[in-house]
Amino acid sequence: MARILIVEDNLKVQRLLQRALEGYAADTAASGRDALAKISSDKFQAVLLDVILPDASDLELLKKIKHIQPHCQVIVMTGHGSVSLAVSAIKSGAYDFIEKPFNPAEIRKLLAMAIGESRSDDGYLPEKITSLAEDIGFAGFESREIQELLLTAYKISGKDLSVLICGETGTGKELLARFIHAASMRASGPYVPVNCGAFTENLVESELFGHEKGAFTGADRLRRGCFELADRGTIFLDEIGEASLSLQAKFLRVLETGEFQRVGSERFITADVRVLAATNIDLAAAVRNKTFREDLYYRLAAVCLQAPPLRRRGDDILALAYYFLQRASESGKIPSLSAEAVKIIMEYPWPGNVRELSNAVKHAVALAEGGTVWPGHLPPHLRQARNIGFNNVISRDKESAEPPPSMVEYEKTAIIAALKYCRGSIPEAASILGIGQATLYRKINRMNITTG
Repeated sequence: MARILIVEDNLKVQRLLQRALEGYAADTAASGRDALAKISSDKFQAVLLDVILPDASDLELLKKIKHIQPHCQVIVMTGHGSVSLAVSAIKSGAYDFIEKPFNPAEIRKLLAMAIGESRSDDGYLPEKITSLAEDIGFAGFESREIQELLLTAYKISGKDLSVLICGETGTGKELLARFIHAASMRASGPYVPVNCGAFTENLVESELFGHEKGAFTGADRLRRGCFELADRGTIFLDEIGEASLSLQAKFLRVLETGEFQRVGSERFITADVRVLAATNIDLAAAVRNKTFREDLYYRLAAVCLQAPPLRRRGDDILALAYYFLQRASESGKIPSLSAEAVKIIMEYPWPGNVRELSNAVKHAVALAEGGTVWPGHLPPHLRQARNIGFNNVISRDKESAEPPPSMVEYEKTAIIAALKYCRGSIPEAASILGIGQATLYRKINRMNITTG
């Protein structure tokens, strides 16, 4: 019989949980001190933890429980309005969270899953998560950061909360959004991706909310917009930071009421849509600068996930390179990577992240024609960046070494090399760097790079 510890200072809730968990060996604690005493002396398979106790603040008690019994599954119980704290708890090692008031049957179901899926701290994801991620198109699960990200994304996928995915261009934010949708209760419903920066101001409302026949010149038929198409499913608002203030106001209304109007209509339409959004800019800074609505920011960021840049996923780089080699090899014969090519791939800082790596491998496969990939098959800007010496300073003696270049310098070097190779063509340079044209323009302006 599994042993469960209920940590709850409200005696009525304690008794409710004890009745709900009939069949388990359930013990109780009304304070953090009492809970730690019991965790230190007895072994428990799971803990139901109220995060707000008289003598325990924030997540300190959770961290202490996980330190004493790492394999014990902790389910956080939270009141309305403390979802962000519960999500932080998941990132700190909690199995899941449940909001009060809750259904006793829901508690039993979640507890049974937690005990049945007890995960050791060996750094490996449960098979059901890796299998789902691979089906979506993820590759490379060795780095701790990406494992923790996928685990958190999986746990919050069933909560039907809005999620804001932050990260640099090319880090796989849309892939993460597809993973959340596929792991959610809406998986059988539609998934509708929208690039907020891809539409002109006069077309974006029609694309998002649809239009009535005759609403404007050229509107020769009724058109359903993305929100209507996403009913009972998920809509993914990519590059949400590019949305105008007027469009942000309309997004806010949909999030608050679930209602919108087609262009040219006075009738409100209701849609049951989960909103996932992504951005590569600092939205908190945009709020301070009055270019992004604060109320919309907090609506979108019920949960905020950070996609790590490729340079922080060193354990994944080679696995991703081989994955892209396999995908790019149309002939069926997968090229091998020479030791010299591996060295360049592993040492390059990848300012365009996973998308740049994918494009670099496609470039190499096209030139290698099924044989071994040598440095000469890799895009010139990778080799030029290496020749400039971004890795040479690291190999010198520590006493005489100069400080290594910053990531901004790496990025600037890669952009200059790409522009030179593409003879100043922004679309071509953006393609081989694995970033969008608008992003490349912003970086060129910010870094004062000459394109002529």
